[in-house]
Amino acid sequence: MEPTKQRPCAIESNDHAECPFFVKIAAACMDEHQLPQKRKRGRPDKQEYCFQRSPFTPSGKFNSCESLDVLYSIRPRKKWSTMTRYRSFVLHHIKYGSGDFVYVANDRSLSQEDAAKKDSDQMCELHWIAKILEIRALDDTHIYARVYWMYLPDDLPENTLDGQKVVSGRQPYHGQRELMASNHMDIINVNSIVGQATVDQWMEFKEKSEENQAQGVLYWRQALDYLTRQLSVYASHSLTPFSFLCYFNH
Repeated sequence: MEPTKQRPCAIESNDHAECPFFVKIAAACMDEHQLPQKRKRGRPDKQEYCFQRSPFTPSGKFNSCESLDVLYSIRPRKKWSTMTRYRSFVLHHIKYGSGDFVYVANDRSLSQEDAAKKDSDQMCELHWIAKILEIRALDDTHIYARVYWMYLPDDLPENTLDGQKVVSGRQPYHGQRELMASNHMDIINVNSIVGQATVDQWMEFKEKSEENQAQGVLYWRQALDYLTRQLSVYASHSLTPFSFLCYFNH
């Protein structure tokens, strides 16, 4: 290692992948200077909150906020804050770093004995996908990553607002390898990570479309504000569903 409604912790049934930490989002679309200044009526003070600037910058806008930035707290706070922070870690001879996209095992993927041998499309269907924000460790066997989850279109929650339209699940314009960025934050035990994922933003994917198609690269263009259930509105909605799907699934 190099110094410097939540989804359950992955593989909860695996003793080696237990996760004792819980993330609570205090507010969205706030600046780090808006942290609570003092304790009021039993509320946590400023030191209990942290500011996460979103690593995602969607081209589209949200109806009621400007970004995916959030204020959050971690429980138990003292245990998390006393652990050493790292830039990277090595798992099964593969190096992972802050900012990387990863596949994360879950109950569904654990039921597939040959899950590790699947191609990128099948890996995406079996595993969760996350972007690593921060890495902390107690020792060599207790390493944790704070992550933002990427969403499959099929996993969009009910009553999601897409512009002026209320949607849930996959929509006609979604491509086969499309994901949605989000500010849905969790902490996972790194033993639940099963591999590296390649995820490009739409503009990068578009520039290298033929190469990305051949390599099975995943991409995102919309972002989901997990707290308000709003999708960023993207101009490509003007594309017809047929032309969009033909472009990506040929």
